[in-house]
Amino acid sequence: MKKLSAFFIAAVMMFSASMLTGCKNEENSEVATQPNTELEQTQKELDQIKQDSTKLDRYVNDLKKEINSLKIENQRLIAQTKRLEAQVIDLKLELGQVPESDSADMLDKDAEPTPAANNAESTPAP
Repeated sequence: MKKLSAFFIAAVMMFSASMLTGCKNEENSEVATQPNTELEQTQKELDQIKQDSTKLDRYVNDLKKEINSLKIENQRLIAQTKRLEAQVIDLKLELGQVPESDSADMLDKDAEPTPAANNAESTPAP
């Protein structure tokens, strides 16, 4: 009977040990998969940030190119305006009219002529 109870106690101890080992393995596998899941999620977020960053870099470069194109177009328009203003002065000189000092100042401006300059141009010279 002592042998039977010793065997029974040994069997219970072995069963308990195997259960504890199984529970620990299960916990370890849960712990091991959880960081992997977080790692995978973080990796996905990082990849998305990289993609967004690349898209933003392209967008910024496109905007810079557009700004440069607009600056060039602005310079062309300024040059064209100055050429037209010079032609107006030449035509006035051919007609015997003396251009006003405001006309020479307009060559340096990027904006449209002032209302005073418009009134002066529209009234005929005596």
